[in-house]
Amino acid sequence: DTLQLEFNLNVSNLILDLRGNPGGSICLGYKVISYLTNEEFPEGQYDVIHSKMHSEIFERLTLPKFRNESFAPEFWINPSTNQPYHDISWYDPGKLWERGGHQSNYSNHVHVGCLGNSLDL
Repeated sequence: DTLQLEFNLNVSNLILDLRGNPGGSICLGYKVISYLTNEEFPEGQYDVIHSKMHSEIFERLTLPKFRNESFAPEFWINPSTNQPYHDISWYDPGKLWERGGHQSNYSNHVHVGCLGNSLDL
């Protein structure tokens, strides 16, 4: 209601003070950004650096009991097909990317899978 009031009053600037915010649903945050910017995928694309710990975590998240958890394969969307992953292929084998002048092995580029959420603003 407050955001709609601001738009109705033709306010051109908005400051969101998130100090002290302990976090929450990343998908709800993206919904707010999408609402404010009229962009379908305001979150852009991500990748994850390869490490032994990441490999173990992402492999375990393919087990049936973890399928609805954040960072399970279905959480990641292939930006080329706009479809969720169903296995660890988003992460492994990965690709060599350069960050800060150094090359490291990272996952493929992915979107966060918020498409199935029914968060209405």
